[in-house]
Amino acid sequence: GKQVLFDSVKELTRVTAVDGIIVCVSAVIPQEELLDAFLLQTNNEEGESGGGDCWETVLDGGLAFADSGEATIDLGANLYSFRRR
Repeated sequence: GKQVLFDSVKELTRVTAVDGIIVCVSAVIPQEELLDAFLLQTNNEEGESGGGDCWETVLDGGLAFADSGEATIDLGANLYSFRRR
């Protein structure tokens, strides 16, 4: 459930270098839960969630446009990306 998602993001936080980018395509996890899992992740010594200082949202699951003008309308899922702070 939700705790598994938070634990997974905690591990991604641990292994992703600063300025690294995570890309996720999801139609299973509700948008709010996925965004919260990244936005609430913090860099405290105990490794606990809360505070939200680890990730910047680049793509939030809404439409994304390529430089050529093409949009992400045919994915059948939402496109997310997060940059490690």
